[in-house]
Amino acid sequence: MEKYVHSEEGDSPLIIAMPHSAKLTEDIRNDLPDFVKDVVKLDDSEVLNVINGGVDVSVPEITNFHNQSDHTRIWTDMPRCIIDTNRTLGQVDGLSVEGRGRPEHANGLIWRTVPPVTDSMMGVLRNSAFPAESKSMLRRPYTNKEFQELLDLAYHPFIKAIRDAAEKAVNQYGHAIIVAPHSFPAYVGTKVLRGEQKGAYIVGPPAQKSTRKASSTREFLSDMLLRKKLPDLIKITHPEICSPVISKIVDEEFEKKGNISSDGYWPFEVMPGDAEFEQGDITKNIHFIALEQVAHDGLEPNRHLGGLEVNMKVAETFRPIYENIFNRLAALKTEDIRM
Repeated sequence: MEKYVHSEEGDSPLIIAMPHSAKLTEDIRNDLPDFVKDVVKLDDSEVLNVINGGVDVSVPEITNFHNQSDHTRIWTDMPRCIIDTNRTLGQVDGLSVEGRGRPEHANGLIWRTVPPVTDSMMGVLRNSAFPAESKSMLRRPYTNKEFQELLDLAYHPFIKAIRDAAEKAVNQYGHAIIVAPHSFPAYVGTKVLRGEQKGAYIVGPPAQKSTRKASSTREFLSDMLLRKKLPDLIKITHPEICSPVISKIVDEEFEKKGNISSDGYWPFEVMPGDAEFEQGDITKNIHFIALEQVAHDGLEPNRHLGGLEVNMKVAETFRPIYENIFNRLAALKTEDIRM
């Protein structure tokens, strides 16, 4: 299809889009445009750890992604820290692209900051409330010409692939269901809220499994920041872009195995118009949901340190869950999910 973006068509209205599973392999690194090599500190081991730490490394395994040939699959070979196809075009600033305004998107469309890591909750709260001291991942901001070339290489083709697949599914089946699987390290996390590193992720101490399903932002943040607990799955969606029938199917399949599936509240909350999410529009029979698998039980044991290991024993316990979700979603009729 495109140099960095791939799409394999299936025989169902289900589209599985994987935006964050591109590893910085030696081949990919060598194949990057020269201007990217000039801007990103690819010779810095700490920066390389962040790039690999940004990979949702367990997603292809827990979803059995590359064997889901019955459904349309879209994925990218461009690491999300270089250009994140799950962000909006406005999530850049003058420290990542020249002339793009005040610093507020340190880990936005382009990652320019090594996220602060702390082993204490006080460190998490301190870094979120005050400007964090963090290392830059870039030698300089991209020029506007370079930024546009990067978008044309990896960002626009990914979004277009989703849009084209959804349009084709609606024409053929009456509706499209876009599922974007992600994974999230099992660590307490939030974002820097002000200062030059605003928007940078903060990696805190390990999180345990939640024992309840949060029903509000207050409950979700209370569990995460006070109790250091996270659910097994965080659903990221919005009523304007996804039928509740779809969300219910996800809950049922996770919860029948004793897992906690929670709606996404801040900092996982989204609104229509957020990159991939702009593809969801129930008025056009296009539904979108992102599934953020929390990597409990050592699923991604060293990801926060840049490790690419996956605990396959844990991953295989989730494969039947995702298989059931995908099969049930693919079998839905348009009248089942029409609002």
